[in-house]
Order: sequence, then C-alpha cells, then structure tokens
Amino acid sequence: MAILSGSRIRATSIWRMAAPLEALVNPPFASDPPIKISLDARIIGLVIAVLSALVGLLVLLTLLALLGIGYQASYGSIFILDLVDVLLNLLADALGLIGGIQMLRGNAAGRRLVVYGLALAFVIQVALGLGFGTGASAIVTLVLLVVLYYAVVVSRFPGEVLAPNR
Repeated sequence: MAILSGSRIRATSIWRMAAPLEALVNPPFASDPPIKISLDARIIGLVIAVLSALVGLLVLLTLLALLGIGYQASYGSIFILDLVDVLLNLLADALGLIGGIQMLRGNAAGRRLVVYGLALAFVIQVALGLGFGTGASAIVTLVLLVVLYYAVVVSRFPGEVLAPNR
C-alpha cells in the first residue's frame, strides 16, 4: 500500500507497487527468445504508434457515439460498463501511442509504456470475452496482442546489448 506523507505519496511505495509489472517489461525469454527474429525497436515503435492511433481514433468515435444523443444501449448492454470499457481502451491506446512514438525516437523507456498498454488491452479483451462471450473476434484480438507483445519485448534498438537473464 502507498504510504502517505503529508499530501505526497512516497516514491518508494510507487516503485514497490510497480515491481510486479517489471516481469512483463523484461520477461526471461527476452534475452534468449524462443523464435529468433531480428526486429528493430524503432520499426516496431512505428507500427505500434500507427496501430494505436488508428484504434484510438475509432475508440474516440465510439466514445462520442456513446455520449451522443442518439445512443441506444444494445441488447444486454449497460451504459456505465460500456463507458468504462471505452475509457480503458482509450487509455490503452494512449499508452501505446506515446510509447510507440518514444520507441520510434530511440527512447527505450517507451517500451515500458507500450507493454503496459498492451497488457491493459489484453485484460480488457479477456474481461469482455468472459462477460459477453464475444467469440472468435476476441480470440483473434488476443492473439494479435500477444504477437505484438512478443515483437515489442524481443525487439532491440541499434547498439542495444542483451541483458543477462536474472
């Protein structure tokens, strides 16, 4: 839990909360991937940024339609759940876009944001699949997210050396 000191949260408590996510950013297989492919992190950053921008635009249009006057809930739909789903998807796309742009510029810290965005999108898709039984389209989306995650964590910047397995 975060320890409050005055009106600030101590930085050490924030890092303790983020520590479990470090395994997502630097998984053990990243230094010796099972499928040996050479991917330039800048190109992967470009692909992630473009995909995040396109999907984010569609999600933004969905949000506008959701908040619009003509919105009618589909069968079995609950407005607040639809709103939370759209806002979380928008957050995941924003993380992917910002991280992808950082990776495109050669900043390795962008990889962390991209991984967090992909993880959030994965959790949203699993929750939707369990809650609404969306079928094959959810499975295709999950597979695409896993492939993008693999590409992000095994990609390397020019001159980047592989970190030893911990």
